[in-house]
Amino acid sequence: MTAPASAVRLLDIELPPPPPEPHWGGWLALAGLLLLLGFGLWRILRSPRARARRRLARLPDSAPDVQALAFQLAAILREGLGVSRLAADRPPPRRPALAARWAVFVKRLDQARYRPPPGPAESRQALVRECRFWLAKWR
Repeated sequence: MTAPASAVRLLDIELPPPPPEPHWGGWLALAGLLLLLGFGLWRILRSPRARARRRLARLPDSAPDVQALAFQLAAILREGLGVSRLAADRPPPRRPALAARWAVFVKRLDQARYRPPPGPAESRQALVRECRFWLAKWR
């Protein structure tokens, strides 16, 4: 007995090749890239500037004593900018156009810190806003 023509055609079909073995090199490269990315993100979030921004965000909204606030802002800026002392004659590096603004801000911060309590009423929001500006611009 002979096989029908359709059965003969089915016997001529070749099976597909087996799937390739998994490439561990690609997975290891992806894992290494993810580790490197995670480490970079961890470093950014733990940088002094990021810590200073978080401390600035945690300041209480109602601080009646501007002098205490000015001392806190100076400490936050020193930590975030990585300087030991805030001085009007030391403007941000590579930002000569902002030297005048820096000098004015440091003088206002010094006045708020070292004047007797009945001194001029500094705007709390203005000092905090300027502190945020310098944390963002200082390089």
